[in-house]
Amino acid sequence: MAYYGSGTGLSNLVGSTTSSATSTTSNRQLSSSFVTHLSRTLTVSSGHTALVICIGHFAQAYEQDAGAYEVRCVVSGSASVTGTTITNHKGHAHNNGGSCQPSWAFTLGAGSYTFSLQAREWNGFIELNRHFGADTFMVHGYQVRD
Repeated sequence: MAYYGSGTGLSNLVGSTTSSATSTTSNRQLSSSFVTHLSRTLTVSSGHTALVICIGHFAQAYEQDAGAYEVRCVVSGSASVTGTTITNHKGHAHNNGGSCQPSWAFTLGAGSYTFSLQAREWNGFIELNRHFGADTFMVHGYQVRD
């Protein structure tokens, strides 16, 4: 049931929301080791907990030899967490490694955090951003009082 009103007297309402995004149009040639492609920071206020949603957007990657890549989000700072590794499909036509739009969610306590969007190739040859577009990384934090 939705609540309509000022929220006066209610506890644990969303204290604040924070959103930030960054993007790049630079090409990045991947190897078999994870490399940070883009990153953002976020601070969770004292006395709060945050649901943080991280969304990556990889535009069209270039591939050769059935190239494919994996991506993950790594959290560092007041806590360390490595999100699930997501595997993109193998390229199959016209050197198109495809796009990928992964997302992760974390529940974090008060502190300062860095969110790193990382990528690596797991097969063939991959170069991010080579075809067109911009790779983007968005971090949204929804804070509630403890």
